[in-house]
Amino acid sequence: MSRKAPTTYTSEFKEQVLKMVESSDKPMPVIAEEFGISAKNIYNWRRRSSEKLTARDSSEIIEVKEENKRLKKKLAQLEEEQAILKKACAYFARSLP
Repeated sequence: MSRKAPTTYTSEFKEQVLKMVESSDKPMPVIAEEFGISAKNIYNWRRRSSEKLTARDSSEIIEVKEENKRLKKKLAQLEEEQAILKKACAYFARSLP
């Protein structure tokens, strides 16, 4: 008995199946049967897809944290400038005749 060569699926096909899984109320094995593939394939594709997202998300999180830190510094500087200007305004308002 010879073994079948593994079928390779295009990334577009995989994305289409994963979108169907996410948007449908049907169980994954039913969707797999509709597409003529193994449910195990879908589980593997979904796991790999989430791993890629996790790696991409972690780099985005680092970027967002850095931007957040920069913006907090800028906010502190602007608040300090505002406080100085308020005090200067009050000082000059008192000295007017």
